[in-house]
Amino acid sequence: SADEIEFDAVNVDRFDYLVKCLKDRGIYINMDLMNSPGYSMAYKEGPDSNFKTDLLFDPRFRKHWEVAVNYLMNHQNPYTQTKLKDEPAIAFVNFYNEQDFILGNAAAMKRFEVPFQKWLRQKYKTDAALSQAWGENTTFEKAGCIREDVLRRGDAAARDTGDFLIQTMQEMTAWYYKTLRDVGYPGLFHHWDMIMRTMEIPARAQMSTIAQHTYFEHPNWIPTRNLAQKSKNAFFMDGNNSDMVVGQTSSLNSSYLRAAAMARFLDRPYLITEYSHSPFNRFRHERGLYFGSYAALQGWDDLTPHADTVRLTVDPIWAFDHGMDPISHASEVISALVFLRGDVKEAPHSVGLLLKNANLFPKNYLAAVADDYGKLAMLTKTGILYPEGKPLSPVGSFEPTLTLEPKEFSPLQVMSWYVSADNSDGAEFPKLVKALRAKKILLPDNRTDWNKRIYESETGELLLDIKQGTMSVVTPRLEGMILKKNQSMTLPCLAVQNVSVPASVVAASLNSDQILQNAARILLIVSTNAFNSNMTFENASMYCCVNPGDLPVLVESIQCRIELTTDRKTVPKVYALALDGTRMEEINVELKDGKIIVHLDTSKLKNGTPFFEIVF
Repeated sequence: SADEIEFDAVNVDRFDYLVKCLKDRGIYINMDLMNSPGYSMAYKEGPDSNFKTDLLFDPRFRKHWEVAVNYLMNHQNPYTQTKLKDEPAIAFVNFYNEQDFILGNAAAMKRFEVPFQKWLRQKYKTDAALSQAWGENTTFEKAGCIREDVLRRGDAAARDTGDFLIQTMQEMTAWYYKTLRDVGYPGLFHHWDMIMRTMEIPARAQMSTIAQHTYFEHPNWIPTRNLAQKSKNAFFMDGNNSDMVVGQTSSLNSSYLRAAAMARFLDRPYLITEYSHSPFNRFRHERGLYFGSYAALQGWDDLTPHADTVRLTVDPIWAFDHGMDPISHASEVISALVFLRGDVKEAPHSVGLLLKNANLFPKNYLAAVADDYGKLAMLTKTGILYPEGKPLSPVGSFEPTLTLEPKEFSPLQVMSWYVSADNSDGAEFPKLVKALRAKKILLPDNRTDWNKRIYESETGELLLDIKQGTMSVVTPRLEGMILKKNQSMTLPCLAVQNVSVPASVVAASLNSDQILQNAARILLIVSTNAFNSNMTFENASMYCCVNPGDLPVLVESIQCRIELTTDRKTVPKVYALALDGTRMEEINVELKDGKIIVHLDTSKLKNGTPFFEIVF
């Protein structure tokens, strides 16, 4: 009963008030109905329990979920006078955050053995029948272990193992759905949000919405070599006994957006409920323009960065997107413009990838649709079609411009907290581009060139040059670019010369009725990198951080020349802005031959910032 769950009255009140405040401001809520270890200290995980896994098989844990969720959804919020199940500010709910099966977690997978053995007994009845099917001298007692190498074999053992896991997910999903509907919640829901394996597709097909988590250069922790004395903030790095490692490559040719695009169902809403281009990757300024622009091109329905973009405390930045991080702020503002404001247009055409169980299973339980198909997301709207799936509540319908049946699949690397997909080049992409041109999704003047590794969106607004490591966005109200050190670029309105460090540079009209060239107010965003004071790395590669450092946060300075074409005839004012948008100081500007010219050197500012306001 609810009396046996120790809800903290202060926290319940705080949660109720937070819902009220969000609702007052028109902010919708995506709510995890449960996260480990549940709501009661009595169910706190110990060496012999794993709430996330035990929920799959143990009726005691399911009863806990049911009672807790029933209480939350039917509890009357004193500030809104509304029960959560009836609250219109709840956009959608997640049954349980990241319940996906991590096959490398031996302790968790051990709990699958007895249920799998029971499943095999129901199917085969005798050891002899099982041995005949699997082609091995095996018994039910020996057959319960679930291993990756078996799932990849493509034989009867792989099919049985994969089918059992799929049916386990489907049964769990159906139970969640029925229980939540019995509680009285009528709205949207999502689940199985971590791993973009094909094995999850049948269970995902039950959802009214599809959610996905995706990361670029997710941090990892290694035992410390004691190369530096840790600051008091070392707990951000998983304690004094660990160092943090983060890869230092650019995201522009990665799979973290493209693999996510291949997880989308075209006939229902698609939500990115966790994503991050993590500190202290030196190219994390790419996130807003790259991920936000392509999400807009795809017409996705939600972008939620992980994890602390709003902070109630003032503390050093660390592993993910963080409220004290000026680079995360810059990426969020750029995303708000290209994605939320709609400056980047949604693709008018689409490619649907038709998936069939006969082609997926048993060979591809642990794969994702190959990255050659994922690359199509740089050109046009993409997603999957899975007609064999049976949603638990009504979804829409979708007729793509072009339907293809994938022939290639990519292996996945599944870690404890994140997943990465292989992004090596295959032989399919040049054929796919020809198909898009034949269908007139890409017109003759489209600059996509596989030999040069150039991708241009069908709208003409997005241009990605993999070999140069650059990207440009050109829209009526916004222009932007991603540049590496010492590079320059000229767009119709915005030109940048010789950036001293890798950076994203974006200029956007802040006037709703004015394009960039005649705007009276322009927001200029110059995003580089940021670090904590006294942050210490093992070496100049910045791969291994051995001390997270302290406040204040330091912004990497940049020198470059910025030009903006304008129809205005008077010299504007240019202000460096604080992170709250207030004006910090005025900087010099010229107006010459119809161009605003700023010789930018942010090392001369009183405080670091990525934000500048141009006002006529």
